[in-house]
Amino acid sequence: MRVFIAYGDSADLASAFRLQALAEAKGLTVYLPSAHTRIETPFVPDPDVDEALMKSQAVWAIADNGLSDAFLHEIKTGRIFSKHLFVMSSAAFMEKLRGDFDAKLYLIEPFSQSVTEREIADFLGLIYKRQLYLGVAACIVLVVAGLFGLARIFL
Repeated sequence: MRVFIAYGDSADLASAFRLQALAEAKGLTVYLPSAHTRIETPFVPDPDVDEALMKSQAVWAIADNGLSDAFLHEIKTGRIFSKHLFVMSSAAFMEKLRGDFDAKLYLIEPFSQSVTEREIADFLGLIYKRQLYLGVAACIVLVVAGLFGLARIFL
């Protein structure tokens, strides 16, 4: 599974690196935009970042210190394209975020950030496994259908 990590501003980068390491340890493919994408003004979307976002199945975001234009663009783009959205945020930012996004955004107040990170990584791992199982099941159905088709030809 491919996960895009968005972070509010450059002050959130250290937490984003923690999320990246945790997700990769769970076997997920992770894209983390570079810090320069958080400080450009006026904001200009980076085509490489947008491409990575489009290839991702989930957007995992952290917003504890600020909300850059790049972060808002990434979250809104993820929402438009129906990505699984997870946002870790302090209580101070929850109200700011709650007004900007709809029910597809899950706001998580981390009482224990490491526990919350593990819970999200585990959930993303389950989504990934479910996709693998569905893919295997689809392959089995195609093989069985192919065998029945061959049997009809030869019988």
